[in-house]
Amino acid sequence: MNNENEESASGESRGTKARLQEAWQSTLGKFATAEEGSRNMVHRLVEWGKLTGEEGKSLLTDWRKSIEDNRRQLEKRVEESVMRNVSRFTLPTQRDLRNLTDQIAALEERVHRLVEKRSS
Repeated sequence: MNNENEESASGESRGTKARLQEAWQSTLGKFATAEEGSRNMVHRLVEWGKLTGEEGKSLLTDWRKSIEDNRRQLEKRVEESVMRNVSRFTLPTQRDLRNLTDQIAALEERVHRLVEKRSS
C-alpha cells in the first residue's frame, strides 16, 4: 500500500511536471514563431526598399533583444508563480514518505516485541 501511495504521488507529480513543461515549450515556440515572423517581415521591407539592410539588421537586433527580455521576464514570473503556489502545498516528499514508512515499521516491531513479552 505504501508503494502505491508513493507511485500515485510521484505519478501526479510527473503529470503536473509534464503539463508545465508542455505549456512552457508551447510558450517558447510562440516566441520563436514571433521572431521568425519578424525576420520575414523585415526581409520583405528590405526587398521592397522600405528599409536599408542596416536598418533591417538594427531593427531585428532590437526586436530580438526585446523578445529575449520578454522571455526572461515571463520565465521569471512563471517560476515565481509556480514557487509561490507550490509553497502553499504541504505535500510530503518521497523522502518524507520513506521516513514515515521506516518509523511505522519500527513501531510495529516494538509492538510485536511487547506483545511477545506479555505472552511469555
